[in-house]
Amino acid sequence: MWKRPVNHCLTGPLRRLLRWSGLLLLALALGACARPPALPEFTVPTWPFAGPTPTPGPRTVSLLGWSASPAENRVLQEAILNFEATHPHLRVRGLLAPDYPDVLETAFLDGEPPDLFLLAAHQLADYAAAERIRPLPAGLAASPDLPPALAAGLTVNGVPYCLPREIATLAVYINPRLFARKDVALPQPGWTWEDFATAARATTDANFGLFGLALTRDLSRLHTFLLQATTDDTAWTGDHVRPTLEFLTALYADGVAVEPGRVDSTWNGEAFGRGKVAMTVEGPWLRPFLEREFPLLRYEVMELPAGPARRASTAFVTCWVVSAAAPDPEAAFTLAAYLASPAVTLPWADAAKSLPPNRTLAAQWGAANPDYAPFVAALDTAVPWTGGTEFTNRVTRLNRLLPDAADDLDNFTAALAQLAED
Repeated sequence: MWKRPVNHCLTGPLRRLLRWSGLLLLALALGACARPPALPEFTVPTWPFAGPTPTPGPRTVSLLGWSASPAENRVLQEAILNFEATHPHLRVRGLLAPDYPDVLETAFLDGEPPDLFLLAAHQLADYAAAERIRPLPAGLAASPDLPPALAAGLTVNGVPYCLPREIATLAVYINPRLFARKDVALPQPGWTWEDFATAARATTDANFGLFGLALTRDLSRLHTFLLQATTDDTAWTGDHVRPTLEFLTALYADGVAVEPGRVDSTWNGEAFGRGKVAMTVEGPWLRPFLEREFPLLRYEVMELPAGPARRASTAFVTCWVVSAAAPDPEAAFTLAAYLASPAVTLPWADAAKSLPPNRTLAAQWGAANPDYAPFVAALDTAVPWTGGTEFTNRVTRLNRLLPDAADDLDNFTAALAQLAED
């Protein structure tokens, strides 16, 4: 049995107690769920996906996921129950961890990682380089109904490593009240960077603590604007980088774009929800937050403005991967294939309000959830938030420099080029 690592510094009886209590809680949660009605039928390939069916036997897969909302947890729990019902020779032993990154890293440090777990696409290169995860076997692949740029983001050096669970793109959230307050027309479809900047300036009223745009200085947002300024999906280098930085830094310098802390908020979504900014750039995760924390706020969501070269969005992809140390990779990949199937990704989209990892399914889901249409529309031009080895560490270092980028644009432009390295 793989253990639940809580803190690498905990040892002895306390650690054993935490380990077993965590697994017991999940077991009780799974057991307490009434067996759900059958989900849409989906044929899950059985290892080796193109060969004979193995002899049934008592086989177990350990799974680690992060604890999320009750609705999201319920989808995963019900999916496991359905999987076990349709695969009686396989059993799943799982854990939903609220402190997921720490639990996962400690499991690897202890030499007992889960067989199946979740990664963001930008983590794949580091995990593959460390030989922590297995490539997908021949015959198993992500949905073919993905834009090529997104499909490429699930690979490392052309080798596919994961099966996507969800995709999130970006859009602009708009507060119509703050536009009306200054008699500013709402943005229209097909708007541009110039329209975006004009709206931010026109809706700013610093004397009353109101600003046109809340935008954290973060490379995951800068990436979107860089993509829109070039036709190259490797957006970190080129003649477009400096003009893009100049466009954004001017918004801050002019006092129309602010960091959330400027309006006593912890992130873009809170600043927008408190009615302190007319616009922000965020993903679909903001809508459930606003409904829960600011139910009276009236707002709209618009597609991102088009840049000098094109319309594009950064896409954040979460996917299932199998540990290189999994003792039964066949069983782990069989479970991964089921969890990445429409039988699970569609109810997951309903619970998490993220997009199914399939253009056709996403379009169907968007038609049933029209408030999310701008995020679905962004799929065709989306480029994944990912990079080579050390991408996460490089982003962290550069994010520290980003607030002062305007002081030395040449050096910061040169520093960004390292993100294009493998």
